[in-house]
Amino acid sequence: MAPGSSGSSSSAAAGGGTDGTAVANAPHQLKAPRVDYTIVIPTLGRWRPAREVNPSDRSLANTEEPFILVRTLAFLGRHGMPKGQVVLFVADDEDRRASRYRSALARTGWEGTRIVAGVRGIREQRNFIRVTKYFPERAHIVSIDDDVSDVLWKNRPQGSPLLPLPHGALESLIFDAFHRMKTYRAFICGLASTVSKNSLSMFMDGISTRNGEVNGFFYCFINRHDTDLLPTVADATEDAERSLRYFRKDRRVLRYRMYCGSTRCFQNQGGLQSLFGTPGESTATVNERRKTQEREAAVRLHEMFPELTGKPKQKTMMKTLEIHFRPMGGAVIPSTTPEEYKKNMAADMAAMPKRRDKQEPKKASSEQPPPLADAAAPCPPLASSGAAEGPGAAPSSAQGPAAGADSDSDTVEVLSDCGDGGAADEDDDDGDDEDAQLEHALRVSAAMHGRGSGCAAGAQGGQDQAVVDAVLWTISRKKHGVAIQPTRP
Repeated sequence: MAPGSSGSSSSAAAGGGTDGTAVANAPHQLKAPRVDYTIVIPTLGRWRPAREVNPSDRSLANTEEPFILVRTLAFLGRHGMPKGQVVLFVADDEDRRASRYRSALARTGWEGTRIVAGVRGIREQRNFIRVTKYFPERAHIVSIDDDVSDVLWKNRPQGSPLLPLPHGALESLIFDAFHRMKTYRAFICGLASTVSKNSLSMFMDGISTRNGEVNGFFYCFINRHDTDLLPTVADATEDAERSLRYFRKDRRVLRYRMYCGSTRCFQNQGGLQSLFGTPGESTATVNERRKTQEREAAVRLHEMFPELTGKPKQKTMMKTLEIHFRPMGGAVIPSTTPEEYKKNMAADMAAMPKRRDKQEPKKASSEQPPPLADAAAPCPPLASSGAAEGPGAAPSSAQGPAAGADSDSDTVEVLSDCGDGGAADEDDDDGDDEDAQLEHALRVSAAMHGRGSGCAAGAQGGQDQAVVDAVLWTISRKKHGVAIQPTRP
């Protein structure tokens, strides 16, 4: 059992209907195949007593324990994560800092945790982690900030508080993330980006594949040493820039819509905040400098990614990101089946009637699928939708993300512009609703496979092949700019 683990476990009640009962098909409740992975924690100054790191947090007023022990490592301990899978990346190559962390962890359950001397600055540190000798290509890595106290879960409709992820469930969520990355040919997967833990921006079901911020507080990724994925602009926006770079390269980033991280990144001293001020300065002064850098970086990122970002918009709240991601990308991935997804979304919609017109999925397109390709045309097989590969298995060259890094031609048949209005501009899908895209794609998939649009959760991890086909189709039809179809069985 991991340091600090309570060994307890809990599960959601069965249900998920409009009566407010909890969902029973959340990703952490599914049985995704195991993989080997490493948890990395970039950290700076969090060896200090917790009361010093956040003097405004009354719960830490008398806490002399090191901040990292009462936050991120305590969170990992509650989920039974073994210290052998955790690596701390400290801020410089002087043994002085590493020794401070070793002293902080001494005589605790985390004593002996690996500590690697990296570089200063969160942007450079995360770039260092990606290209360091410790992690080869295709390594499975989970990056967690050093001030995360929990992952929160929206398991009921609006009006109910977010709940901590049940003790012991974190590893199941990690397995699910890597399984979905493999299935949908993605390389990065994060949580809902809300720092304020705003349940109104979260949904009980679904994983987004669209252009948007994968917040740096918690994300999983399959390592690549490609330099075009390394953020270069600013520390304050490195996670947003990384998200844009991944989306530009892969045309998808995955984000769970029902989970978010619990952190007070704008209140804690040390970490990213230390780059913008000293402990003696007020939090407001430090945050203002951070916001100034973010605004300057937002302009630069718009210049670098004009097809993926709109003109930056100033926000009133310090926590609100001012980078405007264009709403483009593929359909939402149901947690399990389209039927469960619709039921859970209906419950969410019913619970927030004032926002119904804004949030309710748009009516599915009545567009008819383009005609089938010539029967003589090559028809490559689809990727496996969920065959278990055993612990530590890396994505295979035939089925994993490596096979679809630059093209989805092995996932779909690329047709000439027959019946789909010709080549599509990638900006044409601005405003397209991911729910409507899913509904239309399922109809296309049903027509191709000769079955109804309802799909049973037959594959391990809860994904039916027709759902996989449908989502990949919506991603690829925009990526290639031509009419395409799921392959025929």
